[in-house]
Amino acid sequence: MFTDIIQRLSSTTTTLLLPSTRSIHLSIITYASPLRKKKIVNPLTTRKQFERKVRRLEREINRLESIPLKLKPILEQQLPPNVVRELNERKRTITNDERNQLDKMHVYLNKILSIYRGIETREEMRLIKLAADSQQKALNILQRDYPELYTEAIQIDHNLIPYQINNVKKHTAPNPSSYKCPDGRQQDITKEWRL
Repeated sequence: MFTDIIQRLSSTTTTLLLPSTRSIHLSIITYASPLRKKKIVNPLTTRKQFERKVRRLEREINRLESIPLKLKPILEQQLPPNVVRELNERKRTITNDERNQLDKMHVYLNKILSIYRGIETREEMRLIKLAADSQQKALNILQRDYPELYTEAIQIDHNLIPYQINNVKKHTAPNPSSYKCPDGRQQDITKEWRL
């Protein structure tokens, strides 16, 4: 019973809705926007406009190139204005005692630096000697236990050292026959001007 009522209702609603949806028609033209008037583009005017832009840019580039470059100020390295105003008042005069003390400090610091550099150099030389000794120790073990590997280890790898000397003169050219050997005496050849 309920099913019959539901079927009748659904059939009546579909019949009622069908004519209403079928009666509304939209054509494609209603979706379109109004037409714009086409501009007539003259190639001569566009080229002239482009040339004007190019000339304007060239003039701007020339103007910018003529101006010398200014360095950007570094704010950390600039003095505050109040310090700049007081620069003359802030200058100190160094007395002879202070100058002597500064000279002594300079000599003292140079001595300390030379001692430090000497210690640093000796340490580097010690490390180089240590590396060379360990290399020689390894070569000695190779020579004792594996002679074939030792001969390969001591050969020079020419791929690692591509430097070749081909055009080296081994003898100096002989002196020409007109060459006069100097006798060791100096001759004064400066010109003298007499009035």
